[in-house]
Amino acid sequence: MYFPEKFAAHTGRNRRVRRLPYHEIAFRVLSRYTDGVIPDDALAAMCRDAYNFSIPLEKTYDRVQVMRLGPGADGVLQGLCGQMMARMFGYFLRETGRQVTILTPPAAIRLRPWRMRFTMCRAFALLIVLFPYEEVSVSQRKLMTTLAENIRTIAIDGKFDDCQAMVKRAFADATLQHIPLSSANSINIGRLLPQSVYYFYAASRVAQPGEPVAFSVPSGNFGDMMGAVVAGQMGLPIKKLMCQ
Repeated sequence: MYFPEKFAAHTGRNRRVRRLPYHEIAFRVLSRYTDGVIPDDALAAMCRDAYNFSIPLEKTYDRVQVMRLGPGADGVLQGLCGQMMARMFGYFLRETGRQVTILTPPAAIRLRPWRMRFTMCRAFALLIVLFPYEEVSVSQRKLMTTLAENIRTIAIDGKFDDCQAMVKRAFADATLQHIPLSSANSINIGRLLPQSVYYFYAASRVAQPGEPVAFSVPSGNFGDMMGAVVAGQMGLPIKKLMCQ
């Protein structure tokens, strides 16, 4: 996994951040890593395009609130990071003219905007999706195996974790070094950084500037939890991180 040499300090501790929409907070966080790589105006446009919907927080009791990460794309939390990552992929591929093969487990393929934007880059990229044959429903399998353009699917006799392990092994396989590889899941920093944004956003809505916040994160492979870790490394005051 590629990781920043150091985590940039965030600048979102003032009261003005509490009034910023999601896409502007996303720009403030992501621009700390894209200086000299993506022009600010291009990044700001990507953020506005990707996050053109609201992210609701619902009070349960006292100061405990639930953040709904389903708005937008297809009603799944991957939309908040996958939409932004797809736009960054498209930007880099068009700007450099390079070609890349993207290996990924099946989560990213559920996102309609991700698929649409990725097929727009078919001259530059091939997306290979590995999925556990016995671990998906018939409708899910039909969805993944009937995609056209530059998207290919491979059924695996195993579980989701086996797909993830195969992707990681491919990156370490010396015999595949001649193939430019990338990934679309949480082992890609291009997905982890957008995942960190919604922790900054939540804190801006429920806490005073500089006040520590506790997060409870439903977790599978801990990708969303790592987004919180990244946010904490950037300076977001996290009092406690609980993984379910």
